[in-house]
Amino acid sequence: MMMRKCADYFQEKNGLREFGKISVETKSTQICKSSLVLRCMEVKHSELVKQALPVLHIQYPEWPDHGVPNNTALVREILKRMYHIPPTTIIVHCSAGIGRTGTYCTIQNTIQRVLTGDMSSLDLARTITEFRSQRAGMVQTMPKFDLHRLIQDAIIFIDFGLLDRYIQK
Repeated sequence: MMMRKCADYFQEKNGLREFGKISVETKSTQICKSSLVLRCMEVKHSELVKQALPVLHIQYPEWPDHGVPNNTALVREILKRMYHIPPTTIIVHCSAGIGRTGTYCTIQNTIQRVLTGDMSSLDLARTITEFRSQRAGMVQTMPKFDLHRLIQDAIIFIDFGLLDRYIQK
């Protein structure tokens, strides 16, 4: 039996979950041929907001805990999807909130900085140290080479037609 590490806070298929004054409704679920799972959700606090807040939930179920993705294609697909949505607040999480989350945040942060001309961002040890000063243990076990490979591949495959819109964020 597989241990569930993250609390169930949403319906995997369409449906509503309620946690006191907070409701999370899954409006639609799409399983991509790449194995990513996309969910359109709405989150609402019954006393603080009148309208539900839309959430695009991207799940990468095949990224192993304490491991490295088999290839960079799915990470690139997530990044590409992120560049195609309107600027908004992004929430990234995994079971502990430091391994895969830290890796994704390092990749995203480094690419953002490279695209705006900050080549010092390629010093991943410094970037990870900065993240670890905010949250202990970020980027748990991934070898630096693999992190560099993910970033390099993502930069190579970026649709540079999106660059102007991205820089204006």
